Amino acid sequence: MKFTTQTKICIPASVHGLALAPDGAQVAVSSFDKKLRAYETAGMSLIKTVTLGTPFPHSVCYSPDGRTVASGGKGLTLFDTKSWTKGVSLKGHNHEIRASTFSPDGARVYTVSGNTSNPPDWTARAWDAAAGGIFWKWKAQYTMSAVAASPDGQVVAVADSFGTVTLLDAETGLPRGSTKRPEQISCLRFTPDSASVLASGDLKELAVISVADGKVRTIRLDTEARWFALTPDGAAAIVGTNLGLTVVDVATGAVRARGPSVGRKPRALELSPDSARLYLLASDPDELLVFDLQP
Repeated sequence: MKFTTQTKICIPASVHGLALAPDGAQVAVSSFDKKLRAYETAGMSLIKTVTLGTPFPHSVCYSPDGRTVASGGKGLTLFDTKSWTKGVSLKGHNHEIRASTFSPDGARVYTVSGNTSNPPDWTARAWDAAAGGIFWKWKAQYTMSAVAASPDGQVVAVADSFGTVTLLDAETGLPRGSTKRPEQISCLRFTPDSASVLASGDLKELAVISVADGKVRTIRLDTEARWFALTPDGAAAIVGTNLGLTVVDVATGAVRARGPSVGRKPRALELSPDSARLYLLASDPDELLVFDLQP
């Protein structure tokens, strides 16, 4: 796989959240100037800048049909991606929302929150995307850092800053089991068959966790991998490190390809549905980098 830099977009504030619409037509960035910026991916021109009115908007996510994007700080606001009118607001967390994702059918939004302030709100929550109510709430033992929903809609994976990955029943919020990793988890992604969830953080590895029995298989890496993207077929992961981009085979752990270094750990990575383009969010300086990919 060959990486070619397509463009760089400077973001005028500290960045954190990155999301790509499921059809690949839009990409959105949240930043600490309390704004959400959406770009059309064909030419990477700015579509809309939305003032969120809330500090620390760590998270941004698109609905499965791409008609809605959600972002915010202690609460998420849902926006129509055509008219940019405001929809419902998901309010109830006492701390900023660290990560969020829609359910596969778009009916729910899952969020995780937390910082070290008191009183603690180290919770995962399932929200009604249409009405804004809460279906369930689950409390962790420490600040939460990542969330992912399984493609089959059965499981929600959440992680905390101490490295515990917990699998929750998507309907009830009750835990099915947990796995402890040695360091903080930053990114969770399910394989397309919902059989495994991959986890990365401040470790020189990707953890592949079996949903059925919780068994863990690790893929060793050259350096810490805070974030990664998964190919649509789940066969390969593109891992972002301060040493560069690395493509690893999920089944074998073998390195398939290496890409350029951006000089620092990526904040987030998103891969287009056709695997032809990679979007990378980086800080210091705050940039959205776009790479064209060739086999």
